[in-house]
Amino acid sequence: MTSIADNWLAAGDRIVTRLAAQVPALRMVETMTTLTAEGIEQRIKTQAPAAIVVYMGDRITPDPRAPRVTAGAQRWMVVLAVRNARAGGNNAALADEAGPLLPMIRAALAGWVPLDEGRPLRPASGMAPGFGVAFAYYPLAFELDFVTAPG
Repeated sequence: MTSIADNWLAAGDRIVTRLAAQVPALRMVETMTTLTAEGIEQRIKTQAPAAIVVYMGDRITPDPRAPRVTAGAQRWMVVLAVRNARAGGNNAALADEAGPLLPMIRAALAGWVPLDEGRPLRPASGMAPGFGVAFAYYPLAFELDFVTAPG
């Protein structure tokens, strides 16, 4: 059984597995510990389109009535990275590649329960996309609500 209490980052591997199964057009799906344009571009090289799953920390909601209980949400970012050298790396060609994949990623994760004892992922406000020459990345954010209590 997998829960946050057993492994705080367990949802990451589950998200990777889910995306690989649900969005077969992705040539690579894996976790990464840093979120920089250079890092993503270097990592995917010729494996685009790719999805990079990054743990972005927690949002904790303290409750003074229950100081030993922790409630909040984990934030997970799924970064769709695309490359397209058509038309000299024109951003329109990059958008044409990314456009159909973004709703597939959202559909695969929104409302899905990644942990055995957990709640469903829900879409959250994300970061702005980034663009380079023949390269673009489109971040999608999701939150996973949790409540933990000492055993």
